[in-house]
Amino acid sequence: MKRNFKPFAVIPSLLLLAACGSATNPAASANSVIVGSAASAEVLPLDVGLQKGIYSAKGVDLIKISAVGIAPALAALESDSANVVLQSPVLAATSAQRGGDAKMFCGLISRNWLSVYANPGAGVQPASGPGGWKAAVESWKGKSVGVAALGSSLQAAVENVLKAAGIDTGSVRFVSVGQGAQAVAALTSGSVDLLVSFPFQSQLISPADAELALDFSNDLPADLGNQQLAAVMARKSWLDSHADLAKAFCDGIGESIAVAKDPANADTAKSVLSSEFGLTGNDQLTSALSARGPLSYLSSEINCAGVEAILKNAKSRGDLQPTTSTSCDDYTWKHG
Repeated sequence: MKRNFKPFAVIPSLLLLAACGSATNPAASANSVIVGSAASAEVLPLDVGLQKGIYSAKGVDLIKISAVGIAPALAALESDSANVVLQSPVLAATSAQRGGDAKMFCGLISRNWLSVYANPGAGVQPASGPGGWKAAVESWKGKSVGVAALGSSLQAAVENVLKAAGIDTGSVRFVSVGQGAQAVAALTSGSVDLLVSFPFQSQLISPADAELALDFSNDLPADLGNQQLAAVMARKSWLDSHADLAKAFCDGIGESIAVAKDPANADTAKSVLSSEFGLTGNDQLTSALSARGPLSYLSSEINCAGVEAILKNAKSRGDLQPTTSTSCDDYTWKHG
């Protein structure tokens, strides 16, 4: 059965308990939400909401800090450097393994929005071809695959696909190519045969220079394509004492996503995409804002099937202990 949590759908308005957002951030106040995240596409709702005044209108003083990767993000929560982090649900399971209390309380990236692009001269078969995704992945053997960094989550994603197709992960050669224009140049110049990409890097790739080889969400089985890539998380202790503030923040996420998707607000979305993600060409911006584009993956609802899929995948890789629960319920905050 498909389950999508709306964590605040039945929570009554509660008196906010005044408490400093973080003892380590002098700019914090009782209404502060200090958010740790990478400078990547999942922060679009934060930037749009800040530009439109959505969070301040809800009484939320939003402060952004950098927290790149599961370990740094979890450390930021545990040290009170951040109240909230935007991360993979694997963070909540990792926290539980360590005796911590990190919980999801809002959705963010509801499905797997990764993709793989191929240099036209690489001789790679697209997943849209007659052989489907397994034949496409089979054609990757002996090829070089560009990833942002060796050992990154992008490399892990490709290794998962190779394993699912019954192919040795050593049959491809991973190459660190960085991100953005640098990564795209590595693909189009032929330095790598394939590039693992994501929004809004993918919008920098011209169809004339590279071919879409695999779309994780649409080409792969549900256990790989329907994964909740990122959610909004905080410690249960903070959530319990800041229930209204957490609700207001999640409402702000949802409203900001809706604003970004609304064509009437295209100028705001384009401004953020240009200033924060380097998209300037009309084709790039049109692709980013298309109805079936990256914004369609954003939702403030938690996709429980997607959460459980990514946790089971992490457990199979050995990233989580064999006894660790993969139940969405165990990692979702329920007030009261």
